[in-house]
Amino acid sequence: GGAGLGGGGRLDPPRGSARQSSTRIDPSQIPRPTASDTAERFLTRTSLGGLPPPAASNYIATDDGNASPRLMRLTLNQICSLNDATKAAAIPVAAVIQPLAEPAPGELPVPVVDPGPDGPMRCGRCRAYINPFFSFVERGNAFMCNLCNQVTPV
Repeated sequence: GGAGLGGGGRLDPPRGSARQSSTRIDPSQIPRPTASDTAERFLTRTSLGGLPPPAASNYIATDDGNASPRLMRLTLNQICSLNDATKAAAIPVAAVIQPLAEPAPGELPVPVVDPGPDGPMRCGRCRAYINPFFSFVERGNAFMCNLCNQVTPV
């Protein structure tokens, strides 16, 4: 014997199998991180290579060179350096970026550079803003624009 048509044309479950009473997920059975009353301190550069604190946890981020996970968080904590393994895993990588997120109580505000009354340095010819591709020349007394090759004194 096995499953068969019962009275009324319905399919009976196989003998020996228990009927499942509900297909809903019981929320009390879902694992969740334990909440802590004390805030964990997270140093952004010193903790490099370690896992960032969970997004919903109580933590205080100290900016010592990298962005706080409150401002920028990747969907993956570790990214494989082998291209073949990354392709085989087929896991998309994304970033959640919140540049205007409020600092948590006890955190310092995001450091801001004051470029002075003249604003950030710009190319004298094409007015491009200084960027990582500008080259400093003449012992740092001038820079060469990467867009138009104009040399502008600092």
